[in-house]
Amino acid sequence: SASIEQLAETYDLLVVGALKDRSIAGRLLGAVAGDVVNRAACDVLVIRPADGATELEVPESAPLA
Repeated sequence: SASIEQLAETYDLLVVGALKDRSIAGRLLGAVAGDVVNRAACDVLVIRPADGATELEVPESAPLA
């Protein structure tokens, strides 16, 4: 898999999902999004799910690189 640095060189924007979770696992996942923000040389957009949602939903029609 590509590293954050490699992706940042290829793309102008990285989009990362982050869940609002107060459990230890949730804090670790939040740390991953923070790590991407800190390490990427390009812009990073962090997306959180709507209040009460437990996961992010990506429409099937969404283009994926």
